[in-house]
Amino acid sequence: IFKNSQKAGVMSSDHLVILSSSTKVFMSHNIPYPFRQNTDFLYFSGFKEPDSAIVLHTRPDKELPDFVSAVFIPKSDSHVERWEGPKTDIDGAIDLLGVDSAHYIDDLQTFLHSYAAQSNEFSLWYDYTAENFSPVKEIVRDFLADHGKIRCESPRFLIQQLRLIKSSSEAALMRKTCGTASEALLEVMKFSCAPVLESHLHAKMEYECRIRGADYLAFPPVVAGGSRANSIHYLFNDQQVKHGEI
Repeated sequence: IFKNSQKAGVMSSDHLVILSSSTKVFMSHNIPYPFRQNTDFLYFSGFKEPDSAIVLHTRPDKELPDFVSAVFIPKSDSHVERWEGPKTDIDGAIDLLGVDSAHYIDDLQTFLHSYAAQSNEFSLWYDYTAENFSPVKEIVRDFLADHGKIRCESPRFLIQQLRLIKSSSEAALMRKTCGTASEALLEVMKFSCAPVLESHLHAKMEYECRIRGADYLAFPPVVAGGSRANSIHYLFNDQQVKHGEI
């Protein structure tokens, strides 16, 4: 991102990148939807907890490729951990993620103002279109309102260019994932004897992937019998597949 900034017409010598995690979303009171991490955030951090942020920034007195990394995480307490299980604290985050420093998310606003005071001019990189709401988005919005001259750019395109090139370990993981999905789909095909419920085939696919080591499915299965198969994004998966509809 830093190296490609000049190609994008960004002339500042100092840069600060904010990558925010996904936020927890609830279907009703105290019942959350299954959490899935923002993949760009996960790519840079490996951190799977919600309402967090990774900040990468240049040093005002140093030149690239020297930069600093910091993670900002929610402050947990015994009540939350009693309900949801152990959370990463700021001491553990440094060892877990290999960042230079760790802070609570409530300190992000102060951190940004402090960086702005140290750097006379810098470019802020943040994908402000990524979420409808998140604690990080509110913090960045308020910060930009206080510093109207700071230029804010989305790093999303540059990140996708970076992610396009796979390392050998990433390529190996992709091959393993494809093998897992292929084996699971073969088991679903063996199980697909009409009459059968679409929901059962959906559950079979997820089961076969999970017992082979998958954390979750990368996409919701389309299990559509008969004329329903003409709908590309059919996701109800709640009908019976009758004879002649497989």
